[in-house]
Amino acid sequence: NALLDLISDLDKAEENKAMALQDIFRRLLEKFDQKYDKWSQAIRCIACFDALISLSKSKQIFEVNGSSSCMPEIVWDGEQVFVAKELRNATLIDTRELISNDVELQNQTLVLTGSNMTGKTTLMRSIGLAAILAQVGAYVPASYCKVSPVDRIFTRIGAYDQAMEAQSTFMVELNEAALLVNRSTKASLVLVDELGRGTSTFDGIAIAHAVLQEISQNIQCRTIFSKYFHSIIEGIQSLPISVKVDHMVEKTNKHNPT
Repeated sequence: NALLDLISDLDKAEENKAMALQDIFRRLLEKFDQKYDKWSQAIRCIACFDALISLSKSKQIFEVNGSSSCMPEIVWDGEQVFVAKELRNATLIDTRELISNDVELQNQTLVLTGSNMTGKTTLMRSIGLAAILAQVGAYVPASYCKVSPVDRIFTRIGAYDQAMEAQSTFMVELNEAALLVNRSTKASLVLVDELGRGTSTFDGIAIAHAVLQEISQNIQCRTIFSKYFHSIIEGIQSLPISVKVDHMVEKTNKHNPT
C-alpha cells in the first residue's frame, strides 16, 4: 500500500509539473506576442543580413582552384537569352576534373547528343543553377554570363516512379512533360533529359519528337533537350531553324562539348 501511495503521489506531482510548465510557456508566448513587431523586424533584418553574407561569399566559393566568377548581365530588352563562358556547376566547384563549358541560347532549342558519362545532365543542371543565381543577384561560376529574366524553370531529368501514388516511371515522365508543355511560356527555361525512356523505343521517339516540336514551334522558349535516339536528329530537319544540335564527348574522364 505504501508503494501504491508513492506512485499516486508521483503521478500527481507529474501532472502539477506539466500544468506549471504549460502555464509558463503560455506566459512566455504572451510576452513574445506583446513585442511581436520588434521580433518580426529583428527576424527580417537577420534574414536579410544572412542572405547578403551568403551572396558576398559566393564569389570566394566559386573562385577556388583558380576558377573565375562574374556578376551576370541582366538583359531586359525582351530577347530571351542565356550566354555563359566557362560555365561550371555551382555544386561541383571543388571538382577539379570538371571542364567548364560555353553555352549560348537566344530564343533557341538546343538538342544535345552524346553517350553516357559525357556530362549532358551536369551541363543542364549547371545552366538551371546559373539562371537562379543570376536572378537572385549572386555571382555565377563563369567568366561571363548574360541572361534575360526567367519566369519558371521546368525540368524533366532522371527516371523514377512513384509507387505509393501508383505512378509508373512512364506516367511520371508524361506528367512532367505535360506540365512543361502546358505551363511554360516564352520566358521560361526548359531542361529535358532523355524523355521517353519509360516505354518502348518507337513510342519514346514519338513522344520526344512531339514535345520537341511543340516547344520549338509554339512555345519558343530557351530549351536544352538531350536525347539518345538518333532518329530525333533526322526529324529536326523539318523543325524551325531555331533548333540547334550539339554533341558532347568524353575526354580524359572530363566532360566537354564539341
